[in-house]
Amino acid sequence: MSSPFQRHLGAAGAPPTTCSDEPNGLTYRQAREMLSQHDIHGPQCRQWLAAAAYLSAGLDDE
Repeated sequence: MSSPFQRHLGAAGAPPTTCSDEPNGLTYRQAREMLSQHDIHGPQCRQWLAAAAYLSAGLDDE
């Protein structure tokens, strides 16, 4: 069973993030990766929620 506070390694050696960390300054690519890394956690995970909100709002600058 997966814990909602499970740690994941990000891309390119980025520091691991926890579900309770709220990300700042997302890009489209970061949001997509974060969404796929935390997809099993759903909306109780701040990482997943922030990525989903970013992508839903269409805030990408790329």
